[in-house]
Amino acid sequence: MSEQKLRFPILCIGLITMLSGCRVGTGVHVWQPPLAANAAGKRIAVAPPVGPRALAGELSQSIAREQPKLPQRAELVSQYELSQSDAIQLVSFDGRAPSDLALLPVAKQAGLDFLLVGEVLNDPFGDSRQPLAHDDPDFQFKLGQFLQSRDDDQILAFSWRVIDVENGQTVWANPMSVSKAFVDRTYPDLAGQQTSLSQQLQAAAGRETWKLFAPFVDQYQTELAVPWISLGAKQTREGNRYALEGEWQQAEACWRQVLAEHPRQLAALHNLAVAAVARQDYAEARRLATEALSKRDSRLFQETLVWVEARQREYHQAFGLPDPVGGWTYQASRPAAVSLGSDSRGKSQLSATD
Repeated sequence: MSEQKLRFPILCIGLITMLSGCRVGTGVHVWQPPLAANAAGKRIAVAPPVGPRALAGELSQSIAREQPKLPQRAELVSQYELSQSDAIQLVSFDGRAPSDLALLPVAKQAGLDFLLVGEVLNDPFGDSRQPLAHDDPDFQFKLGQFLQSRDDDQILAFSWRVIDVENGQTVWANPMSVSKAFVDRTYPDLAGQQTSLSQQLQAAAGRETWKLFAPFVDQYQTELAVPWISLGAKQTREGNRYALEGEWQQAEACWRQVLAEHPRQLAALHNLAVAAVARQDYAEARRLATEALSKRDSRLFQETLVWVEARQREYHQAFGLPDPVGGWTYQASRPAAVSLGSDSRGKSQLSATD
């Protein structure tokens, strides 16, 4: 086949791609339901964490200091109040985690809803970065491998179990970790404080712990449509630039102006659905995403409609809201299995701190 004949299909493919546009990834901050249980209006007690006395004590204090300021908060019962309700000691004589058999009667007598039982898994500021002793050899081995692979950063690793006092069941059990890089990226307010790295890590650990019991804001990746050869394409891409910088109000204003002037610019219509999620208007987001899909059977538009509903489900779960009018379009996906190093959404806790 001649070179001239080869050029024609290549040009056709390029033209089709340009006309249909492409996509670009962006992050959207949305509310997430608690990882373990919604403790709004409930009573929680933190058993003294097992581990180095100084680190364990600071972790307990950071949980009390870093409780999120939500309209309906959980009541954090002090260790002193819990210990006064029964003569049973909260810490076992062998220095390991307190027994559930000892804790549950105390918790029930104190009228608690949840018990938080934890362990500090390493001492990032000690002489050795090896993990501390742990009952599970397989877990200790995996944690040791992880810590040794992260010589570039100081990591504070810890583990929590959340116990439902009423039935005595463990509803969540997983390791978590924070590092300097994680603090810089996730909690810039802590990174900017004139405090030691140890204090910053402890504060971050306290905030991460509250994600077990309270709704929190997390960033999800999604995609914006990027048009090229169509009316309003340039203005739509300008809105995209605003969105990539986190300026969603300016982005939304751009896309609305594009639609007013060029109603057939479906990339702008699609991107407005993403902007509606950014401001937590899920009814509007679903309406816009559905309209875009009805006008063009695009894979991106299909994926976005499913993504919008998934984020709306999480928002309703986070605040205990009823199902929306008309119900749900798609079946809820099964939660990912909880395993070592993963949270309830299947994200790696130990590896997510780089």
